[in-house]
Formats: sequence, C-alpha cells, structure tokens
Amino acid sequence: FRSFLLLAVLFLSGTARGANDVVFADGTPGWRITNNRCTFLVSGRIVNQSPSGSLSGTLRLCLWVTAKPFPSSGYRVATYSLGQLQGGYQYSNISPVTSVSIPKLTGNYYFTVSLEQYDGSSYTTSDTANSSVKVLKDGVFVTPKKWKAPSGAVIDPRTKLKVGENLNITLQGSASGGSVIYVPNGSQLKLRVKIEANGRTTVYGGSKPQGAPALYSYSKGKDSYGGKQSSVGSLSLDYGYFYDVVSRSDLSLFFQKPDKGFYKSNENEQGQTGTSWGVFTIN
Repeated sequence: FRSFLLLAVLFLSGTARGANDVVFADGTPGWRITNNRCTFLVSGRIVNQSPSGSLSGTLRLCLWVTAKPFPSSGYRVATYSLGQLQGGYQYSNISPVTSVSIPKLTGNYYFTVSLEQYDGSSYTTSDTANSSVKVLKDGVFVTPKKWKAPSGAVIDPRTKLKVGENLNITLQGSASGGSVIYVPNGSQLKLRVKIEANGRTTVYGGSKPQGAPALYSYSKGKDSYGGKQSSVGSLSLDYGYFYDVVSRSDLSLFFQKPDKGFYKSNENEQGQTGTSWGVFTIN
C-alpha cells in the first residue's frame, strides 16, 4: 500500500518527489518473489529528467524489508543494477530478475521498492514505490490478519471542520490483493492534521514533527464499506501544491460519533495510486 504511508514518507521526511532527477515517472512499480528469485515489476517508466548530455550516477533497484515505514533501518534483500542513464532518456516496462535473501524474520514487515543512485561516495534514494505490509514467519510469507472497521453504526457526518481543530489519523490497514491487511500496533503510522484558515492545513507526524503544509477541502459525500453505502465526510488533502508535484489524499470519514470514526484514504502520488484504512478522532 502507499497511503498516507507513502505521502508521509515523501513529505514529512522532506523528500518530495521532483527533488531528484531520476524518478518513477508513471505506473506502480512492484515486485514478485518466487523460488528465491525477486522480479522487479516496472510497468511504467524510470526517467532521467536532467538535461540532454548529462549522465546519472549508477542506478539500482532495491527491495527493502523494514519493521517501520520506509525509510527506516532494515534489510536490503534484493538489488538489481541498472547502470547509468543519460539525461532525457528512460527505461520502460522492465522486469529484471535477481537473487533474494530474506532473513528469518517473524512478524509484520514493510516491503518497499526503492530507486537508488550512486553519488560518488554512496547510494542515495531517488524515489520509492509499492510499500506493502507482509507477514513473515522465520522469513517465510504467511497469510496476514485482515483489518476490520470498529463496531458501531455510521452516523451523518459533520458539515464542516473548524479552524483550530485537529484531525488525528491512525493508519491501521492497507489494501493488498483485494483485502485490507492489518498493520500491527508497533508499525501504525499516526498523523495530526491541524485545520487552519483559508483552506490550509499543517500535517504533523512521521519523521518531521514540525509539520508539513497542505491544502484541504471538506464536504459531505457518499462511500461504502462492507457493501453498504453511507454518508461520509469527504476530505481532500493536496500535499503537492507546495512542491509543484501531483500528490494528494482523498479521505472518506465514516463518523460513528461526532468526533470519531474510521476512514478510507485513496492516494495519488505522481500517478501511483493506493488505498489505506484506519481510525480518526477530532479534537
């Protein structure tokens, strides 16, 4: 899943897409592991946005396994070198295969594809994609626990969010393969969206507690959970406005009380999309 998780990684860590010249330009890069081999699935493009005549550092695709949202300490379990890429050129629809080695880990772990570039002394992350939570037992994939919304009826949403209020969001589930996978307590991402005047917010959390700016809009809408349609609060957060990139979250707030409930978030990060679920409170 990408989520608030991906958006928080990019913007709350101060690493907005567009800050690097070599990026995943479109599509949703992924991965597949079979028979101790990892296939990187790049259905879109990797583009060097630098001027013609320039040359990138050596590029590589990596698959990371971390206990907390990437970037964080963990294990680089698969690596594939792409070589250097000239400015204005791209790789399109590639599926390189390489060896993979997952430590004997047990628990819920984030799997993240990173695009890294050698800068002359070390590799740095140029872009990331496809953060998903998988359950491991002694390094082997097992069936994960599914997320369910808190019990209780959904009520009519609030008509507006007030200046000075805080929307506190806890990410608890990520959409994967038609299911919503539960994210365990120790790995749940928590964000605080402070409502400000003139359609602005500051989002606190992740690795940048001082906050990151975003624009917002709020209205009443409709969405469904468990096959049942409900009235929801529709909240749109535009992170990309301040960074000149496409990056937004569209949340459906399912109110169970006037100040709490659960949410669904649809994200669009430069054409890469994902869905996450969790709970919220307002104070």
